Amino acid sequence: MKPHANRVRIILSTAVISIITIAGSAARAQSNPYHLVENWAKLPQGRKFGAVIGVAVDRGGNVWAFDRCGGDTCAGSKLAPILKFDSSGRLVNGFGAGMFIFPHGFSVDKDGNVWATDGQGKDGKGQQVFKFSP
Repeated sequence: MKPHANRVRIILSTAVISIITIAGSAARAQSNPYHLVENWAKLPQGRKFGAVIGVAVDRGGNVWAFDRCGGDTCAGSKLAPILKFDSSGRLVNGFGAGMFIFPHGFSVDKDGNVWATDGQGKDGKGQQVFKFSP
């Protein structure tokens, strides 16, 4: 290989790596437009969030959360894992108690249907997809 061609390849490679590095640094340097609002969700007395596996916002601006009944599973729990909050964090509704073993997937579609999945099976429950219509 000619020394000139080798030098050109090294210079071009260095330039490409430098551009990628600079672009990546600029992307990470941007400020985060989001901020944490502590205690936004107002849960009933004694209720705490477990592993929250899904959060969705519906067309009305309500925030839905799907948690594992205050822990890592809903097996044996009487707590409602599907929680609906208004935009100020006030609990509007909760449902699904006794239906889930291991909440796993969650979404709210454009028609307001709530979709929830159960990722484990036990005692004749679980391994299901649920659709709750408004």
